[in-house]
Amino acid sequence: MQLTTSEEQDLRTVLIFIFGSKAEKWNMNEKVLKLTAELLQQANTCSEAMNYVPRPTAVPDLKYFRRQLRDMARRARNHDKIYAICKSALDYTRVRDFQIASQGL
Repeated sequence: MQLTTSEEQDLRTVLIFIFGSKAEKWNMNEKVLKLTAELLQQANTCSEAMNYVPRPTAVPDLKYFRRQLRDMARRARNHDKIYAICKSALDYTRVRDFQIASQGL
């Protein structure tokens, strides 16, 4: 299922908050959406990152995650806190996965 324009924008906002300006050039697609859901589950270990994990914190299905994008993007635009070390760890360990997924590979 194709992402809507609004979902693409919201997903990009979340990823720019985590990965910085390099995410501006990535193509938003289903693979990137799925990786983002996984990434945010990893962020669950950082207490400040809890605002970026879809509610409930149990493993959500993809449809539920899509419905949560709007609120997640709002929190990112409002610069809700996430520990710098959490962002750095996510960037270091997962950025390559996102670069590949954004190319549709």
